[in-house]
Amino acid sequence: MLQDSDQSIMTATSADGNEGIEFLVRESIDSHTPRHTELIFNRYGNKEFLTHIYEIGDKTGVAVAENSREEMRLRKQGKAPFEHTEEQAH
Repeated sequence: MLQDSDQSIMTATSADGNEGIEFLVRESIDSHTPRHTELIFNRYGNKEFLTHIYEIGDKTGVAVAENSREEMRLRKQGKAPFEHTEEQAH
């Protein structure tokens, strides 16, 4: 958690550990309890942007706190996202 904020920093690292990225997230409550870990993305054509993560059995997850520059550029161009979910088995 960041001091005086409802946001945290999340770090995602590639499977080989060579690449990583940090981004701001905030708590998010899902409308259902997921049976699988869920990664939710906004898709614009062939580009996808992570928006939410929910772990199996827990309605409380995280939402990415801010859109990337690329996603904001696509929205300014009038492109609408298609939301889709990837389920991850444990």
